[in-house]
Amino acid sequence: MIRSDQQTKLDDLARDLHDARSVKGERITANTLIRVAIDGLVAHGGRLHGDTEEQLLASWLEFLGERKAAHGR
Repeated sequence: MIRSDQQTKLDDLARDLHDARSVKGERITANTLIRVAIDGLVAHGGRLHGDTEEQLLASWLEFLGERKAAHGR
């Protein structure tokens, strides 16, 4: 289960992304973002390491930082 603060932030992000779309069509919802996150975790799950939720999150954010740097963003 996700926490209420996560749900609120997810809903806000989905709304912002939905409103900023350049091509109108498919709705962007909190569920859309959850599916994107799951696909990313499944595709790159080998990069996760740790014994706690905090450690797993830190390893995921480290991986994302490496990806961002590699793509010059």
